[in-house]
Amino acid sequence: MIAVTRALAGAVKSVIDTPILSKDGNISYEAEDVYDQTVEKLPDFSQAVQEVKAINYDVKPVAAKATNTSHTSKSNTTGGITVMSGARRVFAVIMGFILASAFAEEIAISVTSDINKFLFLDSFTANKIAIWLLLCTSVTMLIGTFKRTKVEKLCGWGSGLSLFILYVQYCRSVEQMNHYIIFSIIFCIICAVIFGFFEGRKDKWNCGLYFSCEFIVMMLWPIGFLIYAFFSKFIGFSESFCLVVTSVLFFVISVLGIVGRLDD
Repeated sequence: MIAVTRALAGAVKSVIDTPILSKDGNISYEAEDVYDQTVEKLPDFSQAVQEVKAINYDVKPVAAKATNTSHTSKSNTTGGITVMSGARRVFAVIMGFILASAFAEEIAISVTSDINKFLFLDSFTANKIAIWLLLCTSVTMLIGTFKRTKVEKLCGWGSGLSLFILYVQYCRSVEQMNHYIIFSIIFCIICAVIFGFFEGRKDKWNCGLYFSCEFIVMMLWPIGFLIYAFFSKFIGFSESFCLVVTSVLFFVISVLGIVGRLDD
């Protein structure tokens, strides 16, 4: 009885200590997490209560049958919620793999404009891997409910690595344009608008923070490219050297930046 009472007191305390609304007036993710955790523990709690009631204290409940039916109904309901949440997550991962495998190669063909090397891989293979990672992780986070989980952090690593690889292709493609400065400004503005859209919904949507991280990195691509173009085309440094330096910078921004922001 003491253990059951203590567990109930802990659950009530976590509900009381967690703010229901965020600063924007929406239901906070902390409250949603507490709700999900409480719902998942209700069947175990109900089972513990039944075990306590089964002990002979020489005191019989007045409406034992009604109470048992009520608890059974609640257990079935909470169990159904848990199963649905798990099924949604599995479906999200499967759809991520399917869509990434279906479209990664075609997109890689369209964006790879030249034959170059990325480390020990050719450009097409590197772009295909990067696009596959980006599609798989993005679809998984869009469909599933993985906020504040290890899956979200793993997707952050994959997305950051893919954006780092695609930055190199971005530089190689844009430098072939006649008006690369105008294109860079337009691209930066579009990414900034999309970043602001998801940033304003990061407390409301499961995928809001994740996609805001992706687009803030892409918003920085034109800045990195203009630095690369300035030192290579106007100052006279080697193009390969400038691309390597800015790529290392974007590795830190993409991979470590996204994962670090998701951990906050």
